[in-house]
Amino acid sequence: MGKKDKADHLRRWSKAIALVCCLSLVVGLLGCTSGAGNPAAAGAPIPTQEPTKVPTKVPNTALIPPLTAMASPEEGIQEFLWGSSNVNRDLKLAKDAGFKWVKQMFQWNHIEEKGKGQFAWNEPDRLVGAA
Repeated sequence: MGKKDKADHLRRWSKAIALVCCLSLVVGLLGCTSGAGNPAAAGAPIPTQEPTKVPTKVPNTALIPPLTAMASPEEGIQEFLWGSSNVNRDLKLAKDAGFKWVKQMFQWNHIEEKGKGQFAWNEPDRLVGAA
């Protein structure tokens, strides 16, 4: 065997040894996995316990009174009476039309328009008094 033949022979053996080492490493790493992703490797599943059943309290519906229709509020109407000189006329028209109540908006910025803590109740008092 010549020098060249020995070098080729050594190179082939080196490649074979490197291949065997790589395969050994891969097989070794595969043996380290848990097998959790493979149901066959995990074995039979462990049965879970049934949760403890807690009885649910059922409300006694006999104690709840039945719902009845309310007599009030009846039909009402939104009025815009603020600053109007026809308050009595408009309230009478609403009453004659069968409305039992009137809704009027009282804007706080109109009641406290002159400054913080300075209240002007004259217009709200006039409207409530007319109603």
